[in-house]
Amino acid sequence: MTVAAVDSFAHKEQNAPYEEPVVEGTEAWQQHVPATQVDTKDADTPDNWVKRDPRILRLTGRHPLNCEAPMDVLMAQGFITSPSVHYVRNHGATPKLDWKTHRIEINGLVERPVTLSMDELLELPSVTLPITLVCAGNRRKEENMIKKSIGFNWGPCAVSTSYWTGVRL
Repeated sequence: MTVAAVDSFAHKEQNAPYEEPVVEGTEAWQQHVPATQVDTKDADTPDNWVKRDPRILRLTGRHPLNCEAPMDVLMAQGFITSPSVHYVRNHGATPKLDWKTHRIEINGLVERPVTLSMDELLELPSVTLPITLVCAGNRRKEENMIKKSIGFNWGPCAVSTSYWTGVRL
């Protein structure tokens, strides 16, 4: 059995709303499964390999992808937004990285600069936290109706809360 949500730090320490785990095969699972197909709208773009949920609302045409979920889809998600309908703000193509050759370089104002492979990152202790991200342009469509800005028309759904897992660098 696959489960899509966990009892987390947010539930235990921050009094965040608790949601029962989403169990594979149930009706609720369909809202939380990752996107499974490449959208035909991406066919002639550099993102022609990225799987997208067909429910997302594209805000800037085909490329680069900038999107938000429809309000009913976002509200049905509950406290945690599934990755397939998380809002996206892009300025270019989604990088296509090779796991075996990609490296993360940490330098600058650090005591000890280091370069890590993806496998080396996986060996480090990781944390999972619920994080809410909100686009600074959220609801800009309403602002643009009063006075046109240089930004495009974001609706009210450029906000998502998801569990993010990574290492503390």
